Amino acid sequence: MIQDKKSSNLYEEIWGHRFKNGQTSHECMLEFLNVLRGTNYQFNSKGYFRRKSIALRQFVFKEDLKNYFEQMPSEVSQLISKVLPDDQNRQEFVRDLLRSYTIVERKRSWYAKFLFPIHEELLFVELRSNIKQERIGIERNFFARGGELYYLMLSKAENDRAKEEIGKKIKDILTKSNSAIGEIARIINETAATKETGVTYYAEDNHLAPLEPSDRDYPYLPAGHCPYYDKMTKHVQSLLRVNIEETEMLYLFNTLISLHVINYILRRAHHGCTQCSSEITCTPEIFVDCHIGSENPEIRRLSSKHFKRMELRIRSKVTQHLDSRLQQIFNKRFNEENRSMMEGYLSLGEDIKEAFYYKSLRKPNRDKIDGLLKKGQQIVKGDKSKKEEIMNKVYNLIREGLESVVLKQADKNFIPIHKAIAKEIGLAGYKVGENYRYTLSDNVVKVMVLSLLRPGDKMEFSDFVNRVWENFGLIIGLNEADHTGIYKESKLNIKYFEDNLDQFRIRLKNNGLLREYSDATAMVKNPYI
Repeated sequence: MIQDKKSSNLYEEIWGHRFKNGQTSHECMLEFLNVLRGTNYQFNSKGYFRRKSIALRQFVFKEDLKNYFEQMPSEVSQLISKVLPDDQNRQEFVRDLLRSYTIVERKRSWYAKFLFPIHEELLFVELRSNIKQERIGIERNFFARGGELYYLMLSKAENDRAKEEIGKKIKDILTKSNSAIGEIARIINETAATKETGVTYYAEDNHLAPLEPSDRDYPYLPAGHCPYYDKMTKHVQSLLRVNIEETEMLYLFNTLISLHVINYILRRAHHGCTQCSSEITCTPEIFVDCHIGSENPEIRRLSSKHFKRMELRIRSKVTQHLDSRLQQIFNKRFNEENRSMMEGYLSLGEDIKEAFYYKSLRKPNRDKIDGLLKKGQQIVKGDKSKKEEIMNKVYNLIREGLESVVLKQADKNFIPIHKAIAKEIGLAGYKVGENYRYTLSDNVVKVMVLSLLRPGDKMEFSDFVNRVWENFGLIIGLNEADHTGIYKESKLNIKYFEDNLDQFRIRLKNNGLLREYSDATAMVKNPYI
């Protein structure tokens, strides 16, 4: 069988099932944390438990609930009695307190809203409410499996000790602080009843979702091993060793996950990447404009050019994969012995439908493919040219039609992820009337230092800039621009790259991450011990 049963469209065969446009960076992190908690913070699990927490989220998010509890559970009352006078509405206090942790402020129904995970009891999956059938099931609009794929990437890393340390650190972050909030959430989940239905929802969360999938309904990672997974694990390990407040750590971790997802997408999009066997050649070319407040139009335009180039790299990878798949089918069916061209073509049509996920397409796209195959059949039947000429005519006809169908899917559901996530974390931005370019937020600057240097470690500035490129594909100064050919191609004066590098140095210094010495040396340091 040619088709990968774990996917539902062509681009998922390259990047996995599935990253999807519309899942925010925070939702990707929440999904990952849900998986990790559901495996008891282990990276060798074959599945995980998904927690619905229906009662908690109804209590927090449903607008039409009045007197949600018959009475405030005594356990909750005892927990908040120390901070709330007896004559105040404790129910409203608890609800407002929990609601203040809402992480995605958008117009959504209660079952599609989420809380910032200051404690593991505030973690739960996305739901779907079927009013007619009075059922509440699992949904995949915002928990699109990106977090599950990130879990799989870390689980494929070779350093088991590092993975064990990561699991323990994240468990500590999610359990050792804010225990009172966690206990309140747990009690609500186990004792609250919904007045509108009279049904008490308990924490029946035994929904197992295999991470080593047997069909396409489950997450799937095409590259079983990639050297970059090992780097990702080192980054996470280093960041989690930093001694900072838990909430700030989760925000930084969210940024690091996004940096990894962007790198994964761009590395897999490299024309030479098949199974990520050559990590160096797959390093993306993210040329960053480091300026804030000051202007450097030449650098800004160069960064915009490379932002567009990376988007085209993703798109080109899809068409490259399409060509490879289609050529494979044509070579097989038109070179079979003891079969006529028409017999080979009819088999080819079935192969194309299977390989390009015909059944999962919308009717207009299915009709388009049917029309292409019919036109191709007419060419095979009526054209008296040589076999190779007929093959080329049919190939070009079908390829052009398939490309429009496949790229339409990718343009809608996948390619925009790169831009959306980069913008969220401050790695991309634009000025009015201009195109997107790569930028640097303070959060990204901080995450790069804390994930590349262990607490208390320091590194010479130029060496750190090179390490940033090797680990995250970010190109800032002349050396890296020269190594990748960007400097020669740009035809810009050296001073523009030196100015961009100086802006990065200033950004590090302003964030307390760089120290300059009297002998003109500059050292980047992880200041946390």
